[in-house]
Amino acid sequence: MTLGQNIQAARKNRGMSQEALAEQVGVSRQALGKWEKDAALPGVDNLQALAGALGVRMTDASGQLWTDVRALDERP
Repeated sequence: MTLGQNIQAARKNRGMSQEALAEQVGVSRQALGKWEKDAALPGVDNLQALAGALGVRMTDASGQLWTDVRALDERP
């Protein structure tokens, strides 16, 4: 999965709209949409904010945001 796909999947699994997540991160809905479409990449500060808002970890020095979407899907 791409970074954008991971962001979108984690957001949807949390039942969040783009607008709600963008507000928590402190960016526009349009910026978040570009990240989800892989048309732009968030900076490190925004990746940290995304990870916090989505309850996922930043796992490597390159700032790649990963989440185990299957585990999120299996939650009751």
